[in-house]
Amino acid sequence: MKKLFVFCLGVLLGFGGNVFNAFDVKVLAQERGIRLPPCSVCRGPAEEILKQEISGGLKRFLLAELYATYQEYDQALEILDYTKPITILDQQLAVEKNPESTRLLDYLRQQIERLQQAHPEEAILRAKLQRQAEAKYQEALAYKAHQEDENAIQAVLKALELDQQARDIEGEILVRYELARFYQKLGKQAEAVQQAQEFVKLFQELPIVKKYEEMREIGEHK
Repeated sequence: MKKLFVFCLGVLLGFGGNVFNAFDVKVLAQERGIRLPPCSVCRGPAEEILKQEISGGLKRFLLAELYATYQEYDQALEILDYTKPITILDQQLAVEKNPESTRLLDYLRQQIERLQQAHPEEAILRAKLQRQAEAKYQEALAYKAHQEDENAIQAVLKALELDQQARDIEGEILVRYELARFYQKLGKQAEAVQQAQEFVKLFQELPIVKKYEEMREIGEHK
């Protein structure tokens, strides 16, 4: 993820000792043609959950919790609807109506409904913009791997726009880094310098950088 690159820190969601990675998720059609919108950071975690040799009801619980973690509350509630079978990443989770599963899913449903009511719309929108920016950034890296620099630049510019709308400084720092490198490679020195300057300016605003400077001063004090 982008923030892992900037901070060398990440939000780790563990299950069975695995670290969940962020990639595009493809949520297949539900019964009667209903589709769950994709969560752009859920594929890795969803795959790990679906691999586990546990009941479909428990998988639903964990998947719904995953979606709720990324503030995809509507999708989480769809998954918790144990009256409908649902297909996710080619694996169908059948209807389960045994007392243990229904109590577990009902409990989580109540928790998510409370979160949905309490969470400000602005924060939800910001989280969605961040996920869209991350998806565009990953798209840019794919273009970069195939030496399609112009397409990569367009994807990075879109990621930058989304990061700015979301006020995501960490994301903006990384896309400006990529832009500076792309422009330098294409011989557009003025554009590269501008992006590099913006990168440095934003980087200095990060709280962790200020903490680093404080620690360095303490460490150098005699």
